[in-house]
Amino acid sequence: MKLKTLVLLFLASGALAQPANGDEEDAQLDAAKAAAAKMKATAGQEGAAAGEATPKDEKETKRAKAVRARQAQRAAEAAKAAEAAKAPEAAALPSWGEAPSGEAGLPSWDAGATPGADLTPDWDAAFGAPAASLYPWFEFHGYYRLRTSFFYGLDLGTYRANVGSTSPILPPLAEREDDGFGDGSESLSGANMRLRLRPSIHITENLRIHTSMDLLDNLVLGSTPEVGPTPRDSAIPLDTFRGNQAPPQSGVNGYQDSVRVKRLWGEWRTPLNTLVTFGRMPNHFGLGLFNHGGDDLNNDFGDTVDRLMAVTHLFDTYLSFSWDFADEGFVGYSGMWDKSNQSQDQAYDFDQSDDVTQFSVSLFNKPFSRKEEANRADALRAGKVAFDWGAQMIFHDRDNYTEVPQGAGAADETGFQLRKVKESVVVPDLWMSLRYHPKAKQTYALQLEVVGVFGEISELPQRAGEEATRCLDPTIINIDDCPSSQIVHPRARDVQQWGYALEFDARDKDFRWGLHHGVASGDDQEGFGILDQTPLDTVNLRDDAFTNFAYNRGYQVDLILFRQLIGGVTNAAWFKPYLGYDFINEVDEAWGFTLSAIYARALEADATPGDDPNLGLELDLELFIHEFDRFKWSAAYGVFVPMSAFDLRDPQTKALIAEPNVAQTFQMFIGMEF
Repeated sequence: MKLKTLVLLFLASGALAQPANGDEEDAQLDAAKAAAAKMKATAGQEGAAAGEATPKDEKETKRAKAVRARQAQRAAEAAKAAEAAKAPEAAALPSWGEAPSGEAGLPSWDAGATPGADLTPDWDAAFGAPAASLYPWFEFHGYYRLRTSFFYGLDLGTYRANVGSTSPILPPLAEREDDGFGDGSESLSGANMRLRLRPSIHITENLRIHTSMDLLDNLVLGSTPEVGPTPRDSAIPLDTFRGNQAPPQSGVNGYQDSVRVKRLWGEWRTPLNTLVTFGRMPNHFGLGLFNHGGDDLNNDFGDTVDRLMAVTHLFDTYLSFSWDFADEGFVGYSGMWDKSNQSQDQAYDFDQSDDVTQFSVSLFNKPFSRKEEANRADALRAGKVAFDWGAQMIFHDRDNYTEVPQGAGAADETGFQLRKVKESVVVPDLWMSLRYHPKAKQTYALQLEVVGVFGEISELPQRAGEEATRCLDPTIINIDDCPSSQIVHPRARDVQQWGYALEFDARDKDFRWGLHHGVASGDDQEGFGILDQTPLDTVNLRDDAFTNFAYNRGYQVDLILFRQLIGGVTNAAWFKPYLGYDFINEVDEAWGFTLSAIYARALEADATPGDDPNLGLELDLELFIHEFDRFKWSAAYGVFVPMSAFDLRDPQTKALIAEPNVAQTFQMFIGMEF
């Protein structure tokens, strides 16, 4: 219908746009009327046919109704334009060489004679690859977002200048002891924004180039004031009263540049129907516990991998194999221009033995193409159960690493030296998904991902100067005389980490509810090992294993506890029931709220600041307006009630110094997608 309508509309508008007189005018007028009448009749017939089917078809959408309404509108406008063609010749469109309004070269359009007034753009034209003759063509997607955040009591009230704090967030400067500026304020607030562009170039039907770049990536509003040539710390910069902002430049007035190109990769679909991808690309698997792409509208993190990958269809399953460039070691720094690192030529790797060798193999059964996704949607609407699964294995190995001298940057390679590390790790990752839509607006979904990280590090770089085998009893000189219970290996560590996440989500018309739950293994050494310190215990020589698994930071479960205070889910079992209601629940938009509660408990109590397993309870409430794939606004409030795990204790005596206070946050988000 759309192609026929556009052709008839073109004929009708063409007949009206050509100047005519006499018999030619009458003939063209008749042709225009006939075309408009035919278009109107065609639109009416299709609209009537669709109208008869509407009560019987529950799949009818607002978009289909809007398309038919616009078709009828175009038919009416074309008929009206045909009648307007009877107007006298004086009402014809003026040429650019005349000056009917008295101003040379500027035409004056009479009312109703604006060119193109009878044309209505069809925003719902069928999507899909254009004709082969139009290659190459350009596709553009991305989003813009603005976020505001207000935090109160994020330091938990446990900061002591001579001891430390149980929160990684320090109090406001005015509230730190001995500063003399205390005014009782415990709040921190700000706003930031980002424009993410994801353009694609379709060279042919089988060749594509993709990229992803961020403009003003998480730029804090007001963080780059233009203060003129006077240094900011020399006096009060009076020119900041103007409020002018300068573009951020790394090393000048910011820690990163205005434009950051994050990903760039190519795709080639071979004649054997194997998809080959190569370059720097997103990396996501399953729920994202280990590898998370971070493409959510409100996400700050995301995995990017330098990779060569091939994906092929094997029976009803997909098989992928990838070779990753995880770490090439030292390849030179900016300003280090010599034969090994030329200014306009490629840089040379200093050594091959410090490179990480990493491969991954994946086997999965899930919709991979648009056609498969459409078939899956049809199956779900028919009441069938959809089961998807995936298995991934990552192999990681490295023998050495390059020790870079302090202040490297000059063209002097004499200070670099290799150190043994000998690390070998495997990462099995399993994911499964079960979905069931028994009827319209009633859905059930269950997802599970289980990850393990197992291996060993034979030579810790941080312990390079120590003995490989040592006796804890200092009175024993000969290691052969040392009891096995007293023998330690300070330079070696086993890697034994595991975690999982389970998500159950349900909807019945406008009500939503579910339960999310997960566990991440912990370590008995002090600290969580993400924001507070590294996982390596530099004191306890008996600590012979890295056992604390950390969720990828792109996987978010709350507003305060894991996202702000710990930095991610680790050393914890967490439970998150939630309830939601949509006041407006349409095909293309939803207005509603979600209320959730999160309780978390540490697996290794000795790793928490308060030596207690109870981490705390958090309540989060979000109100939202969401036009799917176009616009989202939300306002969220969260309150975290910390428990004894965040008590501040004396490092030596373990005596209680301070109990934690409640932390709160209010956040607002606005985003536009395209």
